[in-house]
Amino acid sequence: MARSRRALKSLIEGPEFSFRNIVRSYTARFFCEHPSPRLSAKPAIPPFGVLLDIDGVLVRGRKPIPGAREALEMLRQSEVPTVFLTNGGCESEKEAAERLSDKIGFEVREEQMVLSHTPLKMFDWLHNKHVLVSGQLNIKEIVKGYGFRSVSDIEDIRRAYPLLDMVDRERRFKPVRLGTPPEELPPIEAILLLGEPVRWETHLQLIIDILVTNGNLLSISQSPCKKRIPVIAANTDLIYMSEVPLPRFGHGAFLLNLEVLYKKLTGQELVYAEFLGKPFISSYKYAEHCLYQSSGSSRGQIKSLYAVGDNLDTDIYGANMCNEYLKAFHESSGSGTENQLRDLTSHQEKHSAVEWSPEVKSIESILVQTGVSLPSDNNLTTNEGARYLHRDLDFQPRFRRAKHVVENIADAVELILKQEQECS
Repeated sequence: MARSRRALKSLIEGPEFSFRNIVRSYTARFFCEHPSPRLSAKPAIPPFGVLLDIDGVLVRGRKPIPGAREALEMLRQSEVPTVFLTNGGCESEKEAAERLSDKIGFEVREEQMVLSHTPLKMFDWLHNKHVLVSGQLNIKEIVKGYGFRSVSDIEDIRRAYPLLDMVDRERRFKPVRLGTPPEELPPIEAILLLGEPVRWETHLQLIIDILVTNGNLLSISQSPCKKRIPVIAANTDLIYMSEVPLPRFGHGAFLLNLEVLYKKLTGQELVYAEFLGKPFISSYKYAEHCLYQSSGSSRGQIKSLYAVGDNLDTDIYGANMCNEYLKAFHESSGSGTENQLRDLTSHQEKHSAVEWSPEVKSIESILVQTGVSLPSDNNLTTNEGARYLHRDLDFQPRFRRAKHVVENIADAVELILKQEQECS
C-alpha cells in the first residue's frame, strides 16, 4: 500500500504526469526521428476513459479506501474522462455524488454518476405508464425526476388495499392512513424493481399480487395472462461488500426470493422485460453517453475504456461481455455477426429509447483486491462462478476473468496511465 501511494505521489509531481505532457514528449521525439511528416492535431482530451465502481474500490461502507483520493486526483490532472459506474441506487445522482465526495475528500460531479437505475432516463416508452416502484428512501421522487409521470410505491398500494398486507401481526387489521381509494388507483402498467426494500415480506406479497392480477388488484383473476405487464430490474447483485469482512445480501437476493415464490405459486418463470445495472449492456451504453457529456469530448474521440471493479460477477463480467459486444458491433457492418449481438443482449435493450451505436472500440477489465472478489476467484474457469450471477444470464466463464488484477485503486490508475503512455 505504501509503495502504491509513493508511486502515485511521484507520478503526480513528476514532469511527465499529465497526459498532455505525455503527448507533448511523444510529439517532440517523433519530430526528431521523422523531420518531414506533418503534425496531426493534438487531442484536447485523452482518447480513453475510465469507469470506476465505488463500493469495494473507492470506499468500504463509510470508510474511504487508502489511495482513492490520490488516484482520482491523478485522473483529474490527466484530464481523463471518468464516470462512476455503480450498482448502488435508491438515491439521486446528486445525492450519490455529494456522499462520495464527502467520504473521499474529492469533488465528484452529479453528471459523472451512473447508478443502477440511471438508464431509466432513456426509457421514454415507460414514462407515460402508471408504474409501481420498489426500493426505499426517496426512490419514488427519483423516478419522477427521470420523466415518469404516474408513479406509485408499495405504501400507496398498501394504503389502497390495507388487508393485503397480512404477515406482520403488529400491523394486521390495524387502520391504515387512507390514500387513493382502490377504485381510483389506476391499474399498474409496469413494475420497476430498483433496490432492496426494507420490509421484504410486504413487497414480495404485493408485487406478486400485482403480477398474478396483471396489474389490476380489483380483478378476480389470479393467474398470469399471456400478455404480462413489463418488469424491469435494476442491480442483480446477490452480494456486495460493506465495512464488515463478510459480504452482505444485495438486491439480487430479493429478486431471487421473488422469482422462487412466483414460480412456486404460478408454476411459471418470472419474465423480465429489461435489466439495468452491471453486468448488463444498458449501463455501459449510458456510461459512454455520460463520459462525453461530463468531459466535453466530441463524439468518437474516446476510443477505449478501462473498467475498474471489485466484483467478478458484475464489474468484470459486465466489462468483458461489453467488450465482446463492442468487437462484434464494430466488426459486423452487416457481415453476419447480428446473431452474436443478439445473444449478448438477450433480455436487454428491447425497448430502450436510444439505439446504441457505440463509438468506443474496447473495454479492459481491472480487478482490485479491496472488495468482494479474491485473486484466486479470477482463475475459476468452470461453472462454479455462475452461482452468483442472475439466472437469466447465459454464463460464460471467460467473461469472469479480469484482464488485469491489481492490489487497489492506486495500482489500477497507475497501470492505466502507464499503459496509455506506452501506447502513445
